[in-house]
Amino acid sequence: MSRLPIRLRLTAVFVVVMGAVLLVIGSFLYFSTEHDLDDSINAALRSRQSALKSFAATVSSGSHVVIPSGERFAQLLGGDGSVLESRPSTSRAVLSPAETARAMRAVIRVERYEHFRFVAGPADLGGRRVVVVAGASLADRERALEGLGGALLVGLPLALLLAAGIAYATAAGALAPVEAIRKRAETIIRADPSSRVPMPETEDEVRRLARTLNDMLQRLARASAHERSFVANASHELRTPLAALRVEIELALRHATSTDELRAALERCQGDTHRLIALANDLLVLARADDGPQAVRKVTDVDDLLADVIARARHEAWVQQRAISLRPSGLSVAVDPVAVSRAISNLVDNALVHGRGQVTLGADPDRRGDGVVIWVRDEGEFEDPEIVDQAFDRFYRGRKASGRPGAGLGLALVKEIAAAHDGAAHLESTSDGETRASIELPTRRE
Repeated sequence: MSRLPIRLRLTAVFVVVMGAVLLVIGSFLYFSTEHDLDDSINAALRSRQSALKSFAATVSSGSHVVIPSGERFAQLLGGDGSVLESRPSTSRAVLSPAETARAMRAVIRVERYEHFRFVAGPADLGGRRVVVVAGASLADRERALEGLGGALLVGLPLALLLAAGIAYATAAGALAPVEAIRKRAETIIRADPSSRVPMPETEDEVRRLARTLNDMLQRLARASAHERSFVANASHELRTPLAALRVEIELALRHATSTDELRAALERCQGDTHRLIALANDLLVLARADDGPQAVRKVTDVDDLLADVIARARHEAWVQQRAISLRPSGLSVAVDPVAVSRAISNLVDNALVHGRGQVTLGADPDRRGDGVVIWVRDEGEFEDPEIVDQAFDRFYRGRKASGRPGAGLGLALVKEIAAAHDGAAHLESTSDGETRASIELPTRRE
């Protein structure tokens, strides 16, 4: 049953239910008609028997005509069961001696061979106790019931067949939009990913299904485009250091004639290798971020976390002759310290590469009071106005950053790490002309 198409299953269920309903209705109609016919026949027999009883009471004992000529079947029986008078004329009593004895005491109803019915009861005939019997044939009743039964036996299956056809057509019509959605989805999978499934006119479950499928297809299309862009950008970023590494190796093999030249070539190769490793690590973190949050949280002192970041960045700050400092906050937060440390390091690297002046790290409670905002500030303004909206996109680099190191993944990693902590990353220009990059982390603990 579960392997049948939905429309056949719906039709089968409807047929079973409708068949049961029609069976109940047909049975009720048949037995109700039978009961009404029996009541009508019994009432007519009782009325005739009562009329015969009244007529017998008015007849003198010497009369030989007690049963009116209009009666089709009636008998007048003595107490011993003998036939005193009968219409049609016969000497055979319709009641047995036992039935006659019962009829002498009260009105009774008797059937013979399922074709005749009699009502008998006591009566007075000139001071004599007799039994008056009124009878009727059941042939008309049987013909009526047989006709009704035949009509039901033919009509109910036809009605059930018609109902099954209507049910199947209704189910097919109700499922037609679903089939149209399926066919369009199949077309989308094979040929046209930009298409969407049709939306039914009626505001019902099928329309909501189509809307959900379209939303899903749109998200899948965006994800597919994002994946293609990610692969293309990653391939481009990997190709550059690999090409440089290949050139360095080929030059060293062809032209290096001394140990110093080989050492210089190997040092350049080492730099390209470090860049490749860093890029591969960034791509790995982003790939894991696409699979969902990976943060393993534990309560961490924010000042200690920032102090470690500053310690790692001091050499680069010294090379660029930049100052880097910490503004203590005394806050703590439940985070993945390794991931958050990496995100803050990326913010610091971004400030050292693209900013100017002193770099300051600090933290504040967020606006709701149940989170921490860790920020990095420098004294430089945005060189590219559009960077605010696009800075956290993967592989994005401003127009003026093309000659600078990096693959455009640093701030994208910050965004993904913040999202893994149910937080967010921000970049803004402050009112006093500084650049402020921040990462918002919820569930602050003091």
